[in-house]
Amino acid sequence: MTLDLPPDVQQFLQDEVAGGSYRSKEEVVIEAVRLLRDGSRRFQEFREEVRARVARLKRGEGIELEDEQALEKFFDEIEAEVAAEPSEE
Repeated sequence: MTLDLPPDVQQFLQDEVAGGSYRSKEEVVIEAVRLLRDGSRRFQEFREEVRARVARLKRGEGIELEDEQALEKFFDEIEAEVAAEPSEE
C-alpha cells in the first residue's frame, strides 16, 4: 500500500524515526493506527456505558442526593473507588 502524506506528517514520521523511538516510518504508522483503533474502541465502549446509564436514570434508578453535603460525600466515594483501582498503564 502506498500513502500520499502531507509534508508535515512525513516530517513527523522522519522525526520519530530519527529520535530512536521507532525503527521505520512504517512502524510509526502501525503504532498510530493501533492507538487510533484502541481509542475508537474505548470511545465506543464509553458511549455504550453512557447510554446504559442514561436509560437507568430514565427508569428512575438514579441516586437522589438531598443536599450539597450528600453530593460531596458521593464524589468523595467515587474518588476513593477510582484511587483504589489498578492503573491501566
